[in-house]
Amino acid sequence: MAYNSTIKQKHCKCSPDCKLWPTEGNKGYHFSHLPAEIKAQIGNKRKISQRNKVNRTNLKRKVYLAQSKVDMPKTALKRPNKPIPKISKSMAIKLREYAKLKKEFMKEHPICAADFNYCSILATDIHHSKGRVGKLLLDVKHFVPVCRSCHRKIEDNPDMAKELNLSVSRLKN
Repeated sequence: MAYNSTIKQKHCKCSPDCKLWPTEGNKGYHFSHLPAEIKAQIGNKRKISQRNKVNRTNLKRKVYLAQSKVDMPKTALKRPNKPIPKISKSMAIKLREYAKLKKEFMKEHPICAADFNYCSILATDIHHSKGRVGKLLLDVKHFVPVCRSCHRKIEDNPDMAKELNLSVSRLKN
């Protein structure tokens, strides 16, 4: 069956009568019809497939090298999964120091300073009147000894806590 097409079909360059298609990368020849000098340059089929396999496996490295020359964003390299720590090393050091300060402070101030109507009188928590951010975590002058129920009421009602001087705005000195 003949097809009506304007596209010329390319056949092997060995002779005009050859009906074999040229093999890709063999300069227009089918592999079986390659001249000896071209076969020597290209090698046999096994060598070609091995060369192609090596090229495919080194593709990531080649892309990385090309991107580094062009200053493009680099592709992510696979690294072993390492979990992100929940707290930083410096914060862990601060929290150890805070635990010592809290223990000393609770020995010196065992009674709740808030004294709401449902207070248990014995202080169990430290309320940071100015917050815990940065150096305020270790600043003892902003510590307020409170029981758990009073601490919850202070945290839930910040306006009331400011009226009773149990909380201070961080923006004010």
